[in-house]
Amino acid sequence: MPRKKKNELAMVEEIGNEVLRETDLLESQESESHQDEHNQSNELPVDIETKNYIPEAPFKTTVHMWGGERGGAGKSTGCRVMADYLLDRDIPFYLVDTDRSRPDVKDYYGERLGERCVEAYFSEAEHRSNNADTIFQLAITQNVLVNLPAQVGVPFKEWVERNCLDEMASEMQVRFVLWFACTGEMDSLQLFEESLNQYPWMEQVLVKNLGIQPDPNAWNKVLSSDRFKNMQQNYSFKQIELPKFYVIDRDLLEAEPMPLSEAIATDQRLGVLGRKRTQKFLDNCARQFEGTGYFEVLEGRF
Repeated sequence: MPRKKKNELAMVEEIGNEVLRETDLLESQESESHQDEHNQSNELPVDIETKNYIPEAPFKTTVHMWGGERGGAGKSTGCRVMADYLLDRDIPFYLVDTDRSRPDVKDYYGERLGERCVEAYFSEAEHRSNNADTIFQLAITQNVLVNLPAQVGVPFKEWVERNCLDEMASEMQVRFVLWFACTGEMDSLQLFEESLNQYPWMEQVLVKNLGIQPDPNAWNKVLSSDRFKNMQQNYSFKQIELPKFYVIDRDLLEAEPMPLSEAIATDQRLGVLGRKRTQKFLDNCARQFEGTGYFEVLEGRF
């Protein structure tokens, strides 16, 4: 065969091979594209309206709020114990007491925390409605512990909605946890259910106060009720127990408030047995807090 024809055939063969390589490359790219689309379609959907699914996005700080709507449910006691817990473990935080009528958490820990203990309040009056903004402003850079007053539901809800707090919390990577103190009565449980329904974006904890009901079976009746079983099916929430804090020890400390751990170490009014009871109370509470997983310290966050 002439040399010229051989060269022409070689060129044709090379062109054919190049076309095949390009075809393989295109098919490979299309396959990867289809795989990416498949992976995206398998991602968990986000219900924008109800926000029932909240991605586990990283957070920078946490706002722990103690509430319960009803007075005497144990929210101030729980908040004081949590303040003691955080101080004992050197976890940095601001304490915000929003109970204007009785800022007893501030009375106990204000001197110890100094400038890190502040007061704020919720108000339905428009010219005062931004006072509670302090809570979120602090939470942008630091953990915050909040003591909510009784019957704060209406102004609190208005504050949350006016400031689009669910969106702001996501944007600023601030986690909100509401510790809802319940008495063991059905109407208290109903208030908790209303809170779960109103704030699905907020993490909530049912705090079962064991020191209020004289009936030892009261909580068993509540937890075995159809209402509670339906709540467990319809909502996601955690549960802890707030152990009994003996009245005689509590009343002695209220006469001259100070941090609980400090009272155990220095206050002679409690007596040897009173100090032992109070320490046992704090230890039991600490185990309950740790069981929630909220206090694993990582780079200053909790």
